[in-house]
Amino acid sequence: MKKILFILSLLAIMASFTLTAETRESEFYSVDLMVVSVAPHPLGYKVVYYDKYAQLHDLYIPLEWFQSNPAGIAQIVYGAEKTYPYLTLYYKNAVLDHLRLYVFSNQNDPTWSTLSRQMDLSDEFDVTLETMKIEF
Repeated sequence: MKKILFILSLLAIMASFTLTAETRESEFYSVDLMVVSVAPHPLGYKVVYYDKYAQLHDLYIPLEWFQSNPAGIAQIVYGAEKTYPYLTLYYKNAVLDHLRLYVFSNQNDPTWSTLSRQMDLSDEFDVTLETMKIEF
């Protein structure tokens, strides 16, 4: 009888610890977008992607966002996974914080497209995290 009471009291104590433990939610959340094509340009990358309604949208990501320092806003990841290409947006407290663009290493893949270097796209690439409009 004493063993049963001891085991029950031990279980009650353990249950109270698990009930009082705080659960913290991350301040980050991510959104994945399916990419149709990626076009490099001297000013950055034009990304064509699907939103959740299967509508196509253009996104212009400035080249300076891909700086290889800790303050870099964007990262490009080359590979050959079946899920490529796609774009992951990371939001911190509901504000876009940074992004990762996953693309095929082989630039002969049909998802790579081209933009004329003669095209003046300076207005399209002149964006900030706050002014970038992303539909998803």
